[in-house]
Amino acid sequence: MIRYSFIILLTFFHFTLCAQPQQDSTYIKPGRLAFVAGTQALTTGFMLYGLNDAWYKGYERSPLHTKDDMGEWCQMDKLGHFYTAYTFAGPLSGMYTWAGLGRKKSVLYGSAASVTFLTVIEILDGMSAEWGFSWGDMGGNILGGALYATQELAWQEQRIQLKFSAHIRKYSPAELANRADQVYGTGAAERILKDYNAQTYWLSVSVHDFYKRWPKWLNIAVGYGAEDMYGAYYNTWKDVNGKYHDRADIHRYRQCYISPDINLSAIKTRSKTINAILEYLTIKIPAPALEYNTRGKFIFRPLYF
Repeated sequence: MIRYSFIILLTFFHFTLCAQPQQDSTYIKPGRLAFVAGTQALTTGFMLYGLNDAWYKGYERSPLHTKDDMGEWCQMDKLGHFYTAYTFAGPLSGMYTWAGLGRKKSVLYGSAASVTFLTVIEILDGMSAEWGFSWGDMGGNILGGALYATQELAWQEQRIQLKFSAHIRKYSPAELANRADQVYGTGAAERILKDYNAQTYWLSVSVHDFYKRWPKWLNIAVGYGAEDMYGAYYNTWKDVNGKYHDRADIHRYRQCYISPDINLSAIKTRSKTINAILEYLTIKIPAPALEYNTRGKFIFRPLYF
């Protein structure tokens, strides 16, 4: 998710300014369609130029190659791809609706555009000696677009929303704090986007859509996270001075959560822009949560971010 974060921040609210929740349309608006196509083409070009200059320029180039990284970070990075593709698919589809395309075409074009955007980055990864084209990442991209498209085509709504939450974790002693700074960054925004130990991915289910007596605004969410990761595979590393650290005594573990959530898409206002933002905003609202982890412990969190 690290290399995708700036794209989310730069494009999400731009998309929602002209994106509309999925509705059937009766005619195409050529000017708007040209604007959508042009915007997406420019965004793709910006991604190629911006990422190449800001991220890849400092690393050795290589022929396109693949990398098996399914075991990294307890799969939290793969969920980042899944989430990013899903998050993009909604507003991109809404842009096509705004341009006058019907629901089915808007959903298919928007979901395909989401996967295409992220595939561009994956190809850049594959041409860098530092990384490689990851089929695991690509699978996450495809599944994210498919989750959005399948529900829109089957139900005309997102009954199961993929959401994200994060908090700022404090590390101690100094050895671990320095490692976290090295891997996850130092600023609050950087930590939220990079720190796999402090992230949770959720499937937020609209119970009302399956059981009408349930409040429409109240969802039930199940989440996944992981903790105590200081390296992609193992808790061993070299610091910036080249000193080797072995903290194999710190055991990585996985977490599962269940928590109530707010169905933001059920909230309607007089503003089309606000409605679109609420429709596509894939952030889990902080709430009480029950955690079960692979240490065999149940933990109640009174307010979990």
